Amino acid sequence: MIKFFRHIRKSMIKENRASKYFLYAIGEIFLVVVGILIALQINESNELRKRKNTTQTYVENLKGDLAADTLMYTEYIQFTQQKHDLAIAINAYVFERQPIADTASFIVNLQAVGRLYLP
Repeated sequence: MIKFFRHIRKSMIKENRASKYFLYAIGEIFLVVVGILIALQINESNELRKRKNTTQTYVENLKGDLAADTLMYTEYIQFTQQKHDLAIAINAYVFERQPIADTASFIVNLQAVGRLYLP
């Protein structure tokens, strides 16, 4: 194909057809510009697709992290609430001098409220 265009160009220059050569040159430049624009459009669409994939990955990771954080904080709130309940129970028996009627049930209640694991 390049030989064909080279042949046309040389024959136009030899025959002193400058106006036709300039039209040919402008046509060739136009074809090159169109080719470059098509390549840029393809490249831009590929970049857009890559950005969408990356964004989708970030969103999925963010959802997973939020779910894990929510679970962790929910467990922490439950743990803190149990410790608070344990502190109230101990305060009632120690500082308010409430008598312990049944030591075994008191220890069981403390285990249930405060997750105390006694040996």
